[in-house]
Amino acid sequence: GRAKPYFSFGNTVHLSLKQFFEGVQTGKEPSLDDLKATYHENWQNEGYVIPSQEQNYRRDGETALEAFYRRYQSAKIVPLHLEWKFTLPVGAHFITGYVDRIDALGDGVCAVIDYKTGKPRTQKDVDADLQLSMYALAVRECLGLRADRLSLHFLQTDEIISTTRTDTQLSEVVEHVLSVAEAISARKFEANPDGFKCGRCDYAVIC
Repeated sequence: GRAKPYFSFGNTVHLSLKQFFEGVQTGKEPSLDDLKATYHENWQNEGYVIPSQEQNYRRDGETALEAFYRRYQSAKIVPLHLEWKFTLPVGAHFITGYVDRIDALGDGVCAVIDYKTGKPRTQKDVDADLQLSMYALAVRECLGLRADRLSLHFLQTDEIISTTRTDTQLSEVVEHVLSVAEAISARKFEANPDGFKCGRCDYAVIC
């Protein structure tokens, strides 16, 4: 499908924060100006319909990074992992994914942070988020760490919504993944309409 502005924007912001924290990991203290310069160097202009739309996104991104930097200044986090890629075995299947950031909390405990450039979700949504559950499972199985805090950081509104997962909940996730994998293997692809997801799907017109 055609490039979408929110994908270009999200990719720009994610890459910029990764590079920012890579500097932090090497002992540097990047300034806000450094972060903004990285952001503009990484700017992806695919998908914007008119110049004013691109300018609005660019400005929103700068505002979001200013808020992000204020948070960084108050905590001075040095991440354990950035864009951590995992391959998680679940039964006879393998789940691959990326975690934006993992922070060490000590004693085998960590915090998982996933950046979001879209609209904030509710606490209820975050508590039920399958992606965060997979991250917690991957961190436990692949790194031997317990994710004590799973957070979605909504950058444009500077909101962080956190949740947790118990071992029981993670066991239920494994069962869910196995059932989905079996359905895929059996080529069962029933439509599951969702107003938010369908509105952004290139296949909505033929679904």
